Amino acid sequence: MRHYALAAAIPAAALGITVSSAALAEEVVDRDFGILARILAGQDGPPPDAATTAEYVRICETYSGGFFYIPGTETCLRITGGVDYQYSRIENTHSVGGGTKVLSGGGPGLEVFGARFGSWIERDGMKLDFRASVRDATRKDSYGGFDIYGGYEGAWGKESYSDNPMVGYDDVTAVGFTYLQPLPGPNTGVIADDPGFGLQSDGELNNSWHRVNLGLKIASPFGAAPSDDGSGYAGFKIKHRIGAFIETLDTEASGRTDLTYGGSVYSGYNQSYELDAKDRYVGMRLGTRVSLPSQLDGKLRFAVSGDLYLGYHTGEGYYSQYTEVSGSPLTQTDSYSKDGFTVGAGLSASATYKFASGWKIGANAEWSCLPDVTSFKAPQNPDEQDYAGFSSERATRIFTGIRLTRSF
Repeated sequence: MRHYALAAAIPAAALGITVSSAALAEEVVDRDFGILARILAGQDGPPPDAATTAEYVRICETYSGGFFYIPGTETCLRITGGVDYQYSRIENTHSVGGGTKVLSGGGPGLEVFGARFGSWIERDGMKLDFRASVRDATRKDSYGGFDIYGGYEGAWGKESYSDNPMVGYDDVTAVGFTYLQPLPGPNTGVIADDPGFGLQSDGELNNSWHRVNLGLKIASPFGAAPSDDGSGYAGFKIKHRIGAFIETLDTEASGRTDLTYGGSVYSGYNQSYELDAKDRYVGMRLGTRVSLPSQLDGKLRFAVSGDLYLGYHTGEGYYSQYTEVSGSPLTQTDSYSKDGFTVGAGLSASATYKFASGWKIGANAEWSCLPDVTSFKAPQNPDEQDYAGFSSERATRIFTGIRLTRSF
C-alpha cells in the first residue's frame, strides 16, 4: 500500500508560497485525498484515465502462429497477408503471323508464315492476398473454425517476332501474301518467286490476365489436430475451399509485312493486321488443400491443392487484315462473340518456411487450364482459307512463384 502525507491543515502562508501557489497546493491536496479514498476502498493507485488505459491482447495458446482472442469471446483470430512474384507461361491459342513463305517448292507443311509468334506467351505477375483465420479456443482440433480469404492476381506478357526470309536462301522458293478470304477469280493472294524477292515481317503481341478471389476455407473433420507443443500438425491437414471468382484475359496483336527486293522495300506491296480478343469469367471456385505433416519444429510445411472453376464466360474478338497489292488496298475483317458455362481446373504445390516470428517465405508451382479462350487462326496459305477465323480453345497455363507472408 502506498502512504501519503496529509497537509490539508497547513496554511499557505506557513508554506511560504504565493496565493496562486497555494491554490495549486490545495488542488494537489484534494487529489491526494481522492487517492486515499480509493486506497481505503481497496482500489490501489490513481483513478484510471480513459485516454491512457491500455487494452492488452490475449494470446491464444490453443493454436500456434499468431492467434489472439477476440475481446469478450472464446474465439481466436489470426490475420495474415502475402505478396507473390509470379512467372507464368500461357499457351498461345492464336495462329497469326506475317506474310507467306514457300519452302522447297511448296506442299503440305511447306507454305507457312514468313514470321509468327511462338506457342507460349511468357508473363511476369504478382499476387496479393489476405486471410482471416477464426478458431474456437475451446476445441484443440483443425476443424474448430474457418478461414475467410481474398486476393488479387495479375500477369502481363509481351511477345514479338521479326524476320526477313528471301527467295534463294534457307530453302525459300517464293514469298507473298495470303488473303483472309479468297477474292472472285479465285484470287487467293500474291506470290513472288524470282531470286531477290523477300519479306520484312514484324509483329507484337500483348497479353494481360487478372483474377479476384473471395471465399471460405473450412477444415475437414478428417484433418489432423495441432501438435501438443503448438509447433504445427502431427498429420495431414485437409481444408476445403468454396468461393467466388472474377477472371479476365485480354490479348492484342498487330503486325506488318512488306515485300522487299534486294533487301529494300518494294513499294506498293504490304500486308498488316490487328487482333483484339477478350474473355470474361465469373463463377464459383471449389477446391481442396492437403497440408503434409510439419517439419523442422513446425517451421517447414508442404501442401498440394486442386481447384475447379465453375462459371459463366463471355468472349468476343475482332480481326482486321489490310493488304496492298500494286497500290490497291483491300481490307478484310472477322468478328466473334460467344457466351456460355465453362469448367476450368488447376493443380498446385507449395512450400513455406517460417524464418522469423510472424514471417514466412515460400515457393509455389501451378498448372491450370483456362477454357473457351477466344482464339483466332489466320491462313498461312490458300489451303487454310476455308478454316480461318475465330474459335474457342482451351489454354494451358503454368505458374511458378516466390512468396512472402506476414501475420498481423
